[in-house]
Amino acid sequence: MDETEGFVEVYTTGSTDTYGKLHDCESGWTTANNDGRDHNFILYLTEDDLTEGNFNSGIYYVCVEGYGGATGDYIIHAEFHPKDGVGGDDDHGGTYNTATTLAPGGEQSGTIEEPGDHDVFKIDATEAGTVIAYTTGSMDTVGQLRNLFDIVTAQDDDTGEGRNFRISYYVAPGPGLTYFVVVSGFEFSTGDYTLHTEFEPLTAAKGIP
Repeated sequence: MDETEGFVEVYTTGSTDTYGKLHDCESGWTTANNDGRDHNFILYLTEDDLTEGNFNSGIYYVCVEGYGGATGDYIIHAEFHPKDGVGGDDDHGGTYNTATTLAPGGEQSGTIEEPGDHDVFKIDATEAGTVIAYTTGSMDTVGQLRNLFDIVTAQDDDTGEGRNFRISYYVAPGPGLTYFVVVSGFEFSTGDYTLHTEFEPLTAAKGIP
């Protein structure tokens, strides 16, 4: 990152279903994505990531793989998008440490202020069951559900109403029942949304009193 504020976007184009990982050799921090756009991955490195400790300034490596053993041609792109004077405080943090806590069964409004912005919400499940997270509104949203090990356990783009994402994921019994919902805009989409969360306990699903 140079002194100009903004974000870096790395992505592929083409007909091959790609999977990308951004790796920092100094800290070992890795982020990954599969279907950010038309079966091609999209990775973002934002100014918030640098200042809030997710990344260190330095050299990064992008690993490109074929998802599920896919083979074929692709084109990789790396672009820097200046902030263009867009400022103001972010309504929700973009890291696990600054995530907004949202109880299952709750809802929270949010705004993607600029391309590359992503809002993170923390959900604590108290037992085994199914976590459901989705947005409503006119914005084209993308959602990811990540666990404490920063593994993407589920992601979606347009399964919900309109152009909203909807994620449903079974949470197994045992430790590690904390999950994070990451909300972003599809491609360069910005705007307002409302995030909804639901939780269906395993006992209720099986009809156990």
